[in-house]
Parts: sequence; C-alpha cells; structure tokens
Amino acid sequence: MKTRLLNWARTLPLQRLLWTCAAVAWVLDLLSALYFARYWEVKNTGAKMWELSMALQGQDWYALDPQYRQQLVSVLTMSAGMMLLSFLVVNSVFYVYLAVGKRWSWQYVITYAFTAAAMAVVTLFEGMQVGMFWDLFNILSIPFYLALGFMVWSRKSECAEKGFRFKRAQNPG
Repeated sequence: MKTRLLNWARTLPLQRLLWTCAAVAWVLDLLSALYFARYWEVKNTGAKMWELSMALQGQDWYALDPQYRQQLVSVLTMSAGMMLLSFLVVNSVFYVYLAVGKRWSWQYVITYAFTAAAMAVVTLFEGMQVGMFWDLFNILSIPFYLALGFMVWSRKSECAEKGFRFKRAQNPG
C-alpha cells in the first residue's frame, strides 16, 4: 500500500503537484489559524495567562477592575492574532517558493506539515470543544497535513535537484 501511494505521488507532474500542495497548504493554514483563534476564545487563554502571570508575582488577578482586566486580555488577544498573521505570511512566502520550485522550500513545508498534524492531534486529545465545524476541521486537518507532507516528501529528490539555486558571488581575482 505504501509503495503504491509513493509510486502514485511520483507519477504526478512535479510543477502541478507543487502548485497544488502550496495552494492546499495555504488554505489549511488559513483555516487552522481561524481554528486557533476560536480555540483561544473558547479556552479563555488570554485571561488564564494573565491570571497565572499575576499569581507568579503574588498578585490577585481578580482584584483588578473588570474593565482593566478586559483591556489586558484584549491586548494579549490582539498580540496573539498578530503572531498568527505573521505566521501565515511567513508560511505563504514558503508556499510561493515551493510553487515556483525554490530548492530549499520543500524542507520547510515538510517539517511544517508534520508539525501542524502533530499540533492538531494535541488539540484533539485535549478535549476542548470549539464547535462542531471547527472540531471536524481539526480532525480532518490531520490526514490532510500528513498527505501534504507525504506528497512533497515523495518528490524531495526532484525538488532538491531541479529547484532554483541562489547564485554565489564571484570572487574577483
């Protein structure tokens, strides 16, 4: 079975495979970012982080004015959102590089795909219910990320050989 899948992945046209993998990865990442935003909200992560931080300093989180607590949580939530956005931008750059055949981009995509699948498994076994659509997406993202990583991995030798290379500076003299 494994050999048949590997042979099938190797028969696909490389350029079309790379473009498809890049597009699928980008959509998966976008939906995963939305999932984690919802996860953050349902789990009330921002308030828990502030509560823990203040407890470590010997202060009581609940002694603060409720509006001030909400502002602190909002700042932390916006910061987490900016990190997710930055993560999407960085991944998008690597996906474009994969699609156009940069020879080193496949390593990032493979590593990220397997890491994303592992994160989905971790959140799945945590048991946090974030909504039927998002829970289903999280479950389905595991095989999709694994398949994506497998597809790129199956063609890694071609990606390493045929990809664009950075030109080295010529030494004068």
